[in-house]
Parts: sequence; C-alpha cells; structure tokens
Amino acid sequence: MYFNRIRSYIIFFVFLFLLTISYHNTISEEVLLFDDFNGPNLNTSTWGIGTWNIGSKSQFGNTPEFKSNNGTTYASLIMDTYNPNSPGTRVLGTEIWSLENFDASGGIEFEARVRALDITGGQICSFFTYQGNQSGPDWISDEIDIEIVTTKPTDTVLFTSWNDWVDGSNDYGDGIHHLSTYVSIAGYNYQDWNIYKIRWYSDRVEWYVNGVLKNTHTSPVPDRAMPIRANFWAAGPSWAEAHDASLQPTSDAASNQRYYYDIDYIKVTSLGESVEAPTNLSANVNETSVNLSWDDNSLNEDGFEIFRAKKPKGRRSPEYSSIGTTGTDINSFTDSPGNGSWLYKVNAFNSNSVSADSNEIQVSVGSKKKGGGKKNRN
Repeated sequence: MYFNRIRSYIIFFVFLFLLTISYHNTISEEVLLFDDFNGPNLNTSTWGIGTWNIGSKSQFGNTPEFKSNNGTTYASLIMDTYNPNSPGTRVLGTEIWSLENFDASGGIEFEARVRALDITGGQICSFFTYQGNQSGPDWISDEIDIEIVTTKPTDTVLFTSWNDWVDGSNDYGDGIHHLSTYVSIAGYNYQDWNIYKIRWYSDRVEWYVNGVLKNTHTSPVPDRAMPIRANFWAAGPSWAEAHDASLQPTSDAASNQRYYYDIDYIKVTSLGESVEAPTNLSANVNETSVNLSWDDNSLNEDGFEIFRAKKPKGRRSPEYSSIGTTGTDINSFTDSPGNGSWLYKVNAFNSNSVSADSNEIQVSVGSKKKGGGKKNRN
C-alpha cells in the first residue's frame, strides 16, 4: 500500500507538471492575425489598400490579384509601369496594411511566406511594419523592414529598423534613429518561396530567414504600435543603390509592363514575455577552474547559455563558442578552459526567445592572477 501511495503521488505531480507546461505554452503564444490569401478578393475587414505616393517614382493604388499554382494559393501585389493617375511620371504599385495595430509588449512575431519571381531591377518588395504621425512641424515615424532590393544579388536581403525618425533628417545609419544591414545568405534566393520573420521585443529586433536568425538590432528599436504591411514599388534616384534608370513609368496603356510580388500568407503572433538578459557576470579563478556567476533578471527563462572565446590578439573580434547551459534559476557555471586569457559571456533563453548577452569578462588561467574577472563592457 505504501508503494501504491508513492506511485499515486508521483503520477499526480507529473500530471500537475505537464498541466503547468501546457498552461504556460497556451498563454505564451497567441495568433493575432492570419491570412492565407485564398481569395477571391482581399479581405477588407483585415486589410487596407494604400493610395499614396512613395518617393519620386511610385504611387500605390493597385489591388492584389489572387492566383493558384502547384497547390499554393497566394496574393500577388502588382506593379504597373503605366499609371493612369500620373502617366509617364510614376509607376503604380501596391501596398496592403493591417487595420489592426500591434506593439512589442511581451514580444510580437510577424511572419510571411513570399517570393519575388516576376520582377525587374529597380523594384522594392517589402514585408514590414510602419507607423508615423505629425509632431509639430515634423513627421516622426517608427519602422521595421525586410526588403528585397532587386538591384542586389538574389542571395541578399535588407534588414532595417527605425525609431523616432524625423522625415527629411540625415540620421541614416546613426544607430539611434536608423540602422540598416544587407545580409548575403548562402543557398538563399529571393526569387524562391522563403519564410521571413521579424521578432520585435522591447529591447531588440530579430530577423529570421527560413527559421534561421540572420540579424539583430538592439538599437534603434521602435516603441509605438504599428500595423503589419507589404508593398511593391520602384525606387527613385534619391535611393541610388536601389534605383535602376532603365525602369521608367510609361505614358500610355499600350506600353504597360506588369510585375508581381507574391505572398502565400501573413501571420502575426504574440510571443509572451521575452526573457531578460543576465547582468553582472563575474568570475573567480581557482587554479585551472573558472567559476562564473551572474545575476538572474528573468522570471521566465528555461536556462542560461555560456559562451567562451580565446582572447584575440590586436583588434580582431573574439570567436565565441557555446560551452554549456544551465537550468532554470541556476546562475553559476564552472569551466576548465586550459591556460591562457579567456573571454566569457552569458545569455538567457526560453522556448520563445534568447536574451541579449550579459557583460563580457576576461580571465587569465595559469598565471599568478587567481580571481576576479575583468569586466570589459555591458
């Protein structure tokens, strides 16, 4: 009877544990928007259609077409070189935008499966979020972009974030209001179907291509609620690297050329609370052992991952490798790296996200110095 009672207790606590996991998984992620673009028309209770000018060469106003090929039904955003509103002056592109706004509270993920197959040079195919407003004499905006720039090689994609950007300012690339990064990806071709994700947290933006993290910005990070958008347009001469002078608006309908940017689906998911980064990483060196410890600032981590690098010579960047993980609420780790000067950093993780890195520390093993890691930076 004693063993039966123990077995009953074990079964009960296992059940309670599984129920807790199920509950947390249920509340941590919630699909807020999903459209698989099955047509036959755009769902105007979910999406608005842009009608404004963008740059010096484009105007929005086209409505997506719906197509099906090899079992995939999708929306095609259209760009025409003939624009009846501005013949010979502006091409006519397409922008759709969600009527619902989203913010970074707890983390938000924007996901789309798209391809830029029927395109030409000088076009921009975007999946992005944007919001702006007039503040006194200035138009101020926030934005996060994934952009296919068709003047670039087909293995290249552009990631950009903006925060409190003042229209007409020259703060490009300042890392405070604007930062953009072109990334070349082995085996990637923007003319194929690819899955793109933007993960937006209060302290960072992450970009994923086909499930792999490709870029992170910790600044600038937008802080206003924004809709999710997709558009297709032609860059003007002011964006020199994206402009192609051979792509010109036509002045008559008979000369029109039509291009398509295809979207299989768009999905928006609330990720639940993001995990906070550990701080105050320090170390004590005891002969051949490095005993690391740090402050646990998160209430929802699954554990911590520890990274080590050999201190490089000169100004070369350190090459970090993961050397282990700990479980929840375990904020210490012991390593035996061998003699030399070593660098360490730690981050926190859960099933939804990975935190920013802790401060980096430097230790020496096999020297007279016995303890106290040197803090290099936060």
